[in-house]
Amino acid sequence: MLVLIAGFVLSAVSLGTAWWTFTATGGNTTQTDMFNPGSMYSVSCSGCSGFAQGSFSYSTFGGSLGSLYGALEGALIAAVVVAGLATVLGLLALFGRTGRGLTLVGVLLGVLAGGLLVGVSLWVESSQPGAFGSGVSLPGTSSSGPSPSTSFWGTSSAGGAVATWGAGAGWYGALIGGVLVLAVGLALLWVTRETVAAKRAASDEREYVPRARRESPPAFVYAPTVRSSAPTSSYSAPPIDAPVQASAKTPVPVLTKKATSPAEPTVDCPACGYQNSPRARTCTYCQRPMTAR
Repeated sequence: MLVLIAGFVLSAVSLGTAWWTFTATGGNTTQTDMFNPGSMYSVSCSGCSGFAQGSFSYSTFGGSLGSLYGALEGALIAAVVVAGLATVLGLLALFGRTGRGLTLVGVLLGVLAGGLLVGVSLWVESSQPGAFGSGVSLPGTSSSGPSPSTSFWGTSSAGGAVATWGAGAGWYGALIGGVLVLAVGLALLWVTRETVAAKRAASDEREYVPRARRESPPAFVYAPTVRSSAPTSSYSAPPIDAPVQASAKTPVPVLTKKATSPAEPTVDCPACGYQNSPRARTCTYCQRPMTAR
């Protein structure tokens, strides 16, 4: 977040500082021309007498310098405003005051502002030399040697003066600020994309049902049927095959049931309906007497 704020501050400062400077030194005098965004450039001279200093229109150079720096001012204002919005949204997101949608908007604004700042910096560098009017002569330059109309950076010596020119503090501030804002925006855009992808993958994993689980047959629980015609009684006899717990002191004889022939007929108990041998006098299940046959 500090990197984003630093980029915004640098871009804002570049709006009011020189983007290009020209300095000519000869004898005891030093002339400095500073090209600022807008329609005016400034001239100062140290050790000069009777020299006009102050701000002048770019039209004195002829060519299209006025159009170039006028368009630069509009592009810088737009970039600074967009970078400011991105910074505000970034601060709100840092303190949890925005949702994912506004955070994404702030990230996209940062990318836009950074790209615009870097773009106008490179545009001015490549376009300014050709924007000078024909026949323009500056101190320390000559028509046959290097001059500002042939290169954005350079140095020359002519007529007893030495001239140097190149980018000013505003150009460097806009370029560095744009790189910082663009880098933060792209990094946050990548982080936001990875976060959204991770959440989507986690949601898909929660909603996924394995095929084996979907196609497995339903489980059935067996419940034994109970005869509704069985009489109710307070006496409950244990099943025939239930184990009998023997006492440690008195041995309990284990009774075994004689297996009946499969073909032997059976008689239902009139009390509980249990099937008994036709020779049984009492029901093997409920111990009640069988009726006389």
